[in-house]
Amino acid sequence: MNKPLKSKEKHDERTSFQKLQGVIGSAFRFVGQLYVWLSLTIGFLWMFSAIFVMFFLGDFFAGIMGDPTLFFRIVFFPFTIAAWAFSKVAAAEMWAIAYGLAYIISMLFCLGVAYIIHRMRIRWKTQAK
Repeated sequence: MNKPLKSKEKHDERTSFQKLQGVIGSAFRFVGQLYVWLSLTIGFLWMFSAIFVMFFLGDFFAGIMGDPTLFFRIVFFPFTIAAWAFSKVAAAEMWAIAYGLAYIISMLFCLGVAYIIHRMRIRWKTQAK
């Protein structure tokens, strides 16, 4: 049998729903910011350019540096991290999974950097007042 909720239980239910609504609203406001979309775009283009830089400009960098692999490992470190993470788990033919993980890592890295810059800007604006 369902008994009617007491007023305190109704209040607790309402406040938990309001808390959830507040968290979802703040998440949507965060995602709606311009710097979030710009940082995600930069992270996407960063990993998208990795293939072109490695294949088309690899010979150019090889002529300059001799061994450009260290340069590629440093500049495209999300791909290096993803390849390292999947080296023991997946077969070498599964490079697309590592490349997809590199996209996620690069986009999260750029989002983190953009958020840190955003928080610093807010702090500088409040200190300037």
